[in-house]
Amino acid sequence: MKRFSIFTLAGLLVCAMALMSYAVTSEPESSAGAPATSAPPTSSSSEKHEGKDLTKGEGAKGDTDKKQEAQEQKAITHTKEAIKEGKAGKAAGLAKHAEIALKIAEKADKRHAESHLEEGIKHLQMAVDEGKKGNAAEGTKHAQEALTNLQKE
Repeated sequence: MKRFSIFTLAGLLVCAMALMSYAVTSEPESSAGAPATSAPPTSSSSEKHEGKDLTKGEGAKGDTDKKQEAQEQKAITHTKEAIKEGKAGKAAGLAKHAEIALKIAEKADKRHAESHLEEGIKHLQMAVDEGKKGNAAEGTKHAQEALTNLQKE
């Protein structure tokens, strides 16, 4: 009787392992309209993505433009914070945020030099200098001028 039980358990174990193996390796049923396999769809040589022709290498350029735009937006955000601190009479806070904005703007300018960025960088540097001197009013003026330049396209 014990032999029969061991053989039965062994058989059940083999069946359970086979079912688990099948469940793990088989794909779930695809939803309506979805491809039956997990392989990506094939693309043609003239495929466009988000309006950009990928065959001409514009996808990589778009990524660079997005990074540039993101850096400029961070610089703008910190410049606005510098202005807020300056208007509150906090020269140290103005200098701190203007310096952060300056570093970000300089990185963006290295990636892709633009005249409006360069002008914004000049005014951010002046805002930092005035803030470190304790002159919140003059630093705020330079930060506002920097903001005007950074927001130009």
